Amino acid sequence: MTVETTAEEKSGSGANTYLLVPIFLFFALLIFAVIRSPSLITPSGIGAAIIVVAPLVLSTYALTVIVMAGRGSVDLSIGPLLGFVNVSLIQLSGLGVVQSPIAVFLFAMGAGVAYQLLMGLIIVFVRVQPIIVSLSGFLSLVGLNLVILPRPGGLAPEWMLSWGAGTTIFSPVLVILVVLWVVLNSLRLFTFML
Repeated sequence: MTVETTAEEKSGSGANTYLLVPIFLFFALLIFAVIRSPSLITPSGIGAAIIVVAPLVLSTYALTVIVMAGRGSVDLSIGPLLGFVNVSLIQLSGLGVVQSPIAVFLFAMGAGVAYQLLMGLIIVFVRVQPIIVSLSGFLSLVGLNLVILPRPGGLAPEWMLSWGAGTTIFSPVLVILVVLWVVLNSLRLFTFML
């Protein structure tokens, strides 16, 4: 019994050593970035960095669940899907259709779920490989985004203006990222992957 426990402890402690490489690279890049731009370590610099990386973190959260589900697939169209939600919200907000925070979140979640459901139905019923459906969705969304908003522009709702200011570390964007991380960590599938 003690021999098995020791073997499990050894394998458990060595299972996360692969994390040392990305952690080392992260700190090396962080040191390089601070040397190039010392204002990065100020509260406004960290707040602006959080705003910049938030879309990447959110798309990583979206991909994490897909990858953890297995079958070796990945959704290439997450980036253009975020862009689609963004340009659609800009246009709908400009028309006065979507104004409240609840309406914005419901539209964003609904658009994401509807798109993923459509892609899943195509994969299951048309029997096309997931990578082909994903790439087709990527190209379709890129074109659709340019039709919806040909040039960068638009205004954010009043309640959202302070979100993108990046003047402080603690912002609603950081709260969203932390809450999503806690939810993802509470999934049983995520704990099995570690």
